[in-house]
Amino acid sequence: MTSIGDVWNGIERMTRLLDENKRATTGVLIRKKQLLNRPVAGSAREHQWLHARFNKLTEREQELHAELQRLVIIALLHQVNGGDGMH
Repeated sequence: MTSIGDVWNGIERMTRLLDENKRATTGVLIRKKQLLNRPVAGSAREHQWLHARFNKLTEREQELHAELQRLVIIALLHQVNGGDGMH
């Protein structure tokens, strides 16, 4: 059985991880834009790395959203059930 405190801690943690992921994704997009505006030697390799990084961050965001959704549902069920039914 999971305590509601653990659920809220999980929600806060997932929210923080989503924020961190968003900042990292924004950094990747900013760097890609910089490379597009000023191509430099070796930028093709960096573009490739940035593309792979963006894909990983996007996948991670989906995983974090799914976990956050699961935790919110648990919190709502806990509230609806008056504190009973936590699994």
